[in-house]
Order: sequence, then structure tokens, then C-alpha cells
Amino acid sequence: MSQRLNRSKYSTNEAYLFHLYNDLGDIGLKVAYNYTTASGDIGFSKWIPFDVLMHLDTNDKVEGTFDTKEQFLRKVTHRTILDIEIMFDIDADPFGSSDKKKIAAYSTKYCKLLKRKGYFFEVYFSGSKSYHISLIFPEFRNYSKHTVETIRRKILERVGADINKISSRTMIALEGVPHWKTGVVKEEVKIE
Repeated sequence: MSQRLNRSKYSTNEAYLFHLYNDLGDIGLKVAYNYTTASGDIGFSKWIPFDVLMHLDTNDKVEGTFDTKEQFLRKVTHRTILDIEIMFDIDADPFGSSDKKKIAAYSTKYCKLLKRKGYFFEVYFSGSKSYHISLIFPEFRNYSKHTVETIRRKILERVGADINKISSRTMIALEGVPHWKTGVVKEEVKIE
């Protein structure tokens, strides 16, 4: 089993989401997209389980939307956190600063620590202030949901990352597509 998000390997949302669902085995994966309303506000589509989408034919309507399956998949901008993933969403440095340079420095420092400890991770950035650092732990499937969330909470609190990311029922910006706030494609960055 590939234990990487590895978005750069997949040219379409559908292929990438298949990877998350099939290769990484997240059968609870849900997806959504953002859009701009007539008044200029940002709205979000209904959360759709990926397995529901896969049972539709290309031109079938996605329930709760005006989109066909094909249209919906092309528009996807968000996914749920994987059931085997710890997602570090670092919005501030340890001193509470939301300065982009300080967040970048702290994220880099933390990634170097993870690397020294032997963890494999991927880092994505979308031009906003935060970095998304993803670690995959397949063994989470051997634990209860409560245990996984407890582990996530302890780790995220220790790092100072967004603790709203303890639940797999939390949406994050999808890798490889323009970010809903910045319009910049969320791409992998290498931290040495």
C-alpha cells in the first residue's frame, strides 16, 4: 500500500481521490467544493461520500446539487482528513504570531524534527499563511475513533497546530487545486 498522498502523480481530481479511497483505503472519504455566490460570498457544496460518487454514471446528477458526477468531480476543492492521517495545520508559531515568515520558519523547524525522528511526511502550501503537514499511520485502523482522536489532540496541542483537525469529519483544502482563499494551487513543498 502506498502511504503517500502523492498528488503530483495524479492529473485529475477523480484519479487522486481514487488513490485516497482505494490505495490509502479511506472508505469514509467525503468531498465538497467551494463556489462564489451572486453576492460575492464563498459557499460550499454538500459533502458527498466518495463511494456514492463512484456508484453514479458520468452524467447522473449528484443528489443535493445541480451537478453531474463529472461536473462535481472537476469542481472538488475539499476533502475530509483521512482516517489514518494526522494533519498539522500550522497557522501560528509557538508564540502565537501569524506572520507568514515566522510560520514558515516554525513549520520548517518542525519538519526537520520529524525527519530526524524518522517520520515520513508531506508538506503542502497554498499561498495562505498555513502549511499542511500530513503524516499517514495505517495502524490507526486498529484503534477506536476515540483513541485516534485522543492521539491527534495530544500531538496537535504539543505542536501548536489547529486542534480542529482532530476529527476525520473535518474538511481541508484539496491538494493540487486552487485554494479557496488565495486562488493559488495547493502544491507540495520540499523541506530539507
